[in-house]
Amino acid sequence: MYCRNAWRALKEHAAITVPGVVGVFAAVYVLMLAVHAGEVGAAWVQAIGSISAIMAAWLIPLMHERARQKRHQHEIYDSAGWLAVRISNTLNGIDETLKCAGAEEDPIAVIKSWRMFESLSSCEVQNKAAEELPLSAFSGWEISYLIAIRSSAAFCLECVKVIEDWDFESSPDIASAFPLYARLQVHQSQINWAKEHTYNRPGSKLPRVTTN
Repeated sequence: MYCRNAWRALKEHAAITVPGVVGVFAAVYVLMLAVHAGEVGAAWVQAIGSISAIMAAWLIPLMHERARQKRHQHEIYDSAGWLAVRISNTLNGIDETLKCAGAEEDPIAVIKSWRMFESLSSCEVQNKAAEELPLSAFSGWEISYLIAIRSSAAFCLECVKVIEDWDFESSPDIASAFPLYARLQVHQSQINWAKEHTYNRPGSKLPRVTTN
């Protein structure tokens, strides 16, 4: 049990942290100093110290760079997660607005009320943010998250443009005549899936959100 705990501590601290690397080199240095004595021991200690210094000079910057890359990866996923939540809210808002417009006698008033919270310009910013998420930050099948976020953001913009240009005089029933409604439901599922794996990913420190 003690050996297992010591090995776990060695892997967690000595192998991946700068103090751990320095501690290992210091331990080797002290051990060699204790074992060897005299001129031969001094020569060995000097040689080991020189090698340790060279290894530390190579390892420490490498570990710093890996830690920086890992932090950057988490920051990108946090940004993607926040954006997925924003897109999901936009799609849900469009869905609810269309349903309310179909149930109310004055659909134009419903659309005007919705426009107070959602605008074409905000969806354009949202779409631009999705386009600027770096592809290089996603690897393998994780690219599917980026595809879902980008396509859903573009679809939000498309929906808002259709609603903005809707001719209520010729077609007052926007709820039943909205041409993108079937695709709306598909994109709702896609963005909820992307949200679950970016915003709600394991290890994320962001506040949890539920998938509707």
